[in-house]
Amino acid sequence: MRSSFALKLGVAVTLLTMAVAAIALSIFYSFSRQAILDEMSERLKDLTHTGSFLFQEQDRVMIAELRRFVLAHTLPRTAELLKIPENETREALPADLEKEYMESAEYQHIVQILRSIQRGSSERVKPLHHLKQDVGNTASPPNIFWAYLMTSVPESPDHRIVMFLGDSNYEQIDYNNDGHIEGYEEGNPIGNLYAGDYDIFGKPYDTGEISVSPGWYSDKWGTFMTAVVPIKNAQDEVIATLGLDYLVVRQSERLHEILFISVLVFGGSVLLAVLFSFFLAYRINKPIRILSQGAERIGRRDFKTVINVRSNDEFGFLACTLNSMTAEMRAYQSGLEKLVDERTAALAHANNEIHTLYESLQRENESLGAELDLARRLQTNLLPVPEDIAPLQKLEIAFSSEPAPQVGGDYLDIIPNTHGGAYFGIGDVSGHGLETGLFMMMMRTAIRSLITCGTLDLVNTLVRLNEVAYNQARHSGTQHYMTGSLLEYDGGSQYRLTGQHEDVIIVRSERSVEILDTGSLGVPIGIIHDIASAVSQLTLRLAPDQLLLLYTNGLIDAQNLSGQSFGIERITEIARAHFGKSAHEVHRKILESLAAFSEGVQAQDDVSIIVIRQKS
Repeated sequence: MRSSFALKLGVAVTLLTMAVAAIALSIFYSFSRQAILDEMSERLKDLTHTGSFLFQEQDRVMIAELRRFVLAHTLPRTAELLKIPENETREALPADLEKEYMESAEYQHIVQILRSIQRGSSERVKPLHHLKQDVGNTASPPNIFWAYLMTSVPESPDHRIVMFLGDSNYEQIDYNNDGHIEGYEEGNPIGNLYAGDYDIFGKPYDTGEISVSPGWYSDKWGTFMTAVVPIKNAQDEVIATLGLDYLVVRQSERLHEILFISVLVFGGSVLLAVLFSFFLAYRINKPIRILSQGAERIGRRDFKTVINVRSNDEFGFLACTLNSMTAEMRAYQSGLEKLVDERTAALAHANNEIHTLYESLQRENESLGAELDLARRLQTNLLPVPEDIAPLQKLEIAFSSEPAPQVGGDYLDIIPNTHGGAYFGIGDVSGHGLETGLFMMMMRTAIRSLITCGTLDLVNTLVRLNEVAYNQARHSGTQHYMTGSLLEYDGGSQYRLTGQHEDVIIVRSERSVEILDTGSLGVPIGIIHDIASAVSQLTLRLAPDQLLLLYTNGLIDAQNLSGQSFGIERITEIARAHFGKSAHEVHRKILESLAAFSEGVQAQDDVSIIVIRQKS
């Protein structure tokens, strides 16, 4: 379903506004929360640090003595006893000793100091008096809900386990008289072991500095922030720590209020964004809708259409342009019928001429097809026959020549001699068609005649062949020439090569391939009269199983659908991969690879190849 531009614009503006508002409010809430946490953290540090100064020198000596005494009389602090879940406590003193210690004057003195620190956070100011444990009954409860002294346990050197030496709320009291002790009604007697967070309760023993919880937390007693300050003796040793649990219900509620306000602001922003964005989209879309309707009528060839958009912006300019265009089209339409009649008559006349030309081309094409078919038969019929190869007992030979649809004039011949040897010829005549094929046939006849007479060596045979080709070209007025190589085989393992053509490939082993450049062995045949000074030869030998490959450019220049050429590298790879196989196997693999490579592409030139394998 197609959506209107107004809807898309409205949705886009709404989403953008929502994203901006959400990001802004999220940043505001995060900043407010962090500011409150930072403020509370600093306040707690000040309270705990100030509270620690209520413990005078004699109090600290008393704390050290109390610590030694309690540690000496607790239950054996075994690994099993110290296996306490995090944030849980475990009693370590027998009940009778707990009661005895907590009724002692020293313990009560410490408790009064802790309760003084606790009551210092209350809003109500009272005269000095003996402080009772009434945190659950008072109309103005202190913000410091718990104040306590802790000390380290030798069996827990990492300070994961600490022990309570005193607590402002050490007694178990049923404040609400419901017969159940729960939450803040539970007492915390002396000697209780506690497994707390190291960063809060353990680190002060190692660093000697105040630690504060990173944020507030909620448990069965309420929502708190905790601060712990070390209590040191005259030797600057940590003998205990003072811990304060600060009630942060009001701060937590304030944050919830900020979050609620942020959500309300976000909702209002979204509502305003929706209303404003769709109003804006409607105003912007109005001229677009008029332009769209006008363009639709023009598309139905209603050239009387006038688009009425009167604004001094891009929409007005576009409407003016469309109105001018329809006016011109109305003018063109008035003379269109006459122009169509004139064009129809001209097209009919052109059609008759094209039909006549087509018939003429068809006749010429039939004649050309007959010529190409004749050239193809000539080239195929001139290929070597089995009788030409039979005398060569020490060689295994495979060859083929496949004419292109236009017949490229490839030359391939094998001429045995009376000494068990032979001449191998490979070449390519310039041009395509019947005339090229006839020139190739004349060259083949001349080569066979020159070789059969036996009076010329390999180089002079090529020189004499060039004279024949040059004179024939001058006599007939054609521009044909030929590139080609002659390979003379002595009947054993020695070969002589002359003539300029494609590189000759010799496969010595699976890993050794020689590429012989024939560029220095001659020049194209039939272009100049005398080439004696430009022709030379080279001698080579083949060991048993070694291969020699002759081919025309139609093989290496064949292309695939991507325009890549088959190339000499693929030929050498195939020959190396099948080294030790028969010449026929190597020949077949090369042609199969070529067919797969050039599938779907018509051959542009003849493809000829001779594969010679030395048997012994």
